[in-house]
Amino acid sequence: PNPFVDELNISWNSLHKGIFKLYNAQGSLMMEGAISGPNASFSLKSLEAGVYLLYLQEKGSSKSQCIRLLKK
Repeated sequence: PNPFVDELNISWNSLHKGIFKLYNAQGSLMMEGAISGPNASFSLKSLEAGVYLLYLQEKGSSKSQCIRLLKK
């Protein structure tokens, strides 16, 4: 997993616009939103420590990525 504490930084070279969805280990949607460029930063201070799945989807494309995260 990719560890983080309170802030998550994303860099996806080919992504211009897209969406993200963050799920906890039980599959509950914790957060979702839009991404407007190849780099994004999110404050996740309110989340409990644990494992999360981040789903990234490029707008207008079938290109997606799922990343396993660990909040310390």
